[in-house]
Amino acid sequence: MVATVEGVGCSPEPIAALADHIAPPEILAHILEEGFKDSNCLERVRFVQRAASVSRTWRTTALNTSALWGTVVITRPRAPPLTVFTTLLERSRGAQLDIFLDWYHTGPPRRNVQRVEDPAYIKDAMQILRQHMQRWRSIDLTWGVSGSDELDETFAPLLTGSAAALTSLRLRCVCRLIWYEDLEKYDFTKGFLAPNLRSMVLDGLPSAMDLGRVTARFPTISELTWKESGDGESKWIYESMDFMPMLVPLHDLRHLTLINVYADDVRNEPPDNNEALICLPALETLTFDDTDFGTIGDMLSVVTAPNLCGLIIHNPQHEDQTVSFHAFWQQPKRFPLLRTLYLEYNVDGLTIDELIAFWRPFQFFRSARIIHTFARDSNDFSMDDVLEALSHAQEDGRWLFSHLTSLAIYSKSYIATDGLRQLVDNRRETGIEVPDVGAVGLQTLKIYAPATIDSTDSDYFGQNLRNFDWIQGKPPPGCDKQHLSMASWAMQLVRIVP
Repeated sequence: MVATVEGVGCSPEPIAALADHIAPPEILAHILEEGFKDSNCLERVRFVQRAASVSRTWRTTALNTSALWGTVVITRPRAPPLTVFTTLLERSRGAQLDIFLDWYHTGPPRRNVQRVEDPAYIKDAMQILRQHMQRWRSIDLTWGVSGSDELDETFAPLLTGSAAALTSLRLRCVCRLIWYEDLEKYDFTKGFLAPNLRSMVLDGLPSAMDLGRVTARFPTISELTWKESGDGESKWIYESMDFMPMLVPLHDLRHLTLINVYADDVRNEPPDNNEALICLPALETLTFDDTDFGTIGDMLSVVTAPNLCGLIIHNPQHEDQTVSFHAFWQQPKRFPLLRTLYLEYNVDGLTIDELIAFWRPFQFFRSARIIHTFARDSNDFSMDDVLEALSHAQEDGRWLFSHLTSLAIYSKSYIATDGLRQLVDNRRETGIEVPDVGAVGLQTLKIYAPATIDSTDSDYFGQNLRNFDWIQGKPPPGCDKQHLSMASWAMQLVRIVP
């Protein structure tokens, strides 16, 4: 978190070093605004508190810069007294408000920090925030709901009224035993208006029906994330023809993310009547996280998206469903612009033949970035086996990723260069001799490993590749950090068809 104006930088840690700089108040105010605006809410609050403590000049400037006080943070372990809360809102004056409210996680006890357990507190805090509803710009709510009548068991009183400036809403619920007749208490769409809402994240809402209510109430949404509960509770089960139609009101939806969803009664055949397909006319990117291939394929089988150009899949649940999955989404008439794939998958418990079978459905993408992490001893093959598979044509005479242009490998142990040399040689020679049925030559190779490379190998790769880097220890960018920490090696494949 660094702000720079004509060579002057500031961050929360060395912020006091700027106290001796003499700058006009408007320049100092600009530095402070830049220093916190791209950070999360908690970091913003800490930044402003530190900036206002540097000197009298800094304090005066901070107090007179209303945008610095437009971030509201309320959590159980750090809830400000209501008098302080009101003062902070007064300092923000007419600035738009970014609200972070977590009324579920208690966190560990902290010295000199007030922990609020009184349910009346959150009721009063919500009432104060509602008085400033016209200034809301973003809201991030986390709530535990259990169907009781306690004051702190529902977020609905806060989301009542009109928030004309609101553009982003994130709502996370931790649900415990909600009776069907109690669901109405958590329907925030009835008395809430947000005509300029563009981005929404709905995480673990009490009812799957909430999605239909939300899309009907807020049709201006262009970015939507729907996440099922990931804490061990059972997921909502849908049929794709029931779930996907709930998105129809979103004519401006450009980016859709579905996380941990599950479709029941997966079809093996696409719908007979194309008129029954659900059209998402503005959709550009579609992301699936922690979802099995059967569900992904089934949901895509009932959709047409003329502007869909990118498919992103994180941590798919692989259960030998890629064949039926492939049959549905290679649809030129329904997805005429779909050319780009981003796939991140932690390979676990596969043989080399199963990995190859996993790859085959993704061959048609003109542009593909595939990232795999491999845990030690969890698969019945080695890195050399993977390089061997990429270095030769398969039994049907076709190459895996025939237009593979870039390869990056990260390893926590020594990497032998024999397999890498074979990969470079075979793909270069095949591409020259039989370009129609062979493979194009590899252009870029990046290796991240603890050991250095021999000068002879370095010269060879430098002469036979357009770009070559051997970097000690640095992991490839883009890999899932959680999986990477448990992996013994990782691989990124990039395929681009001219």
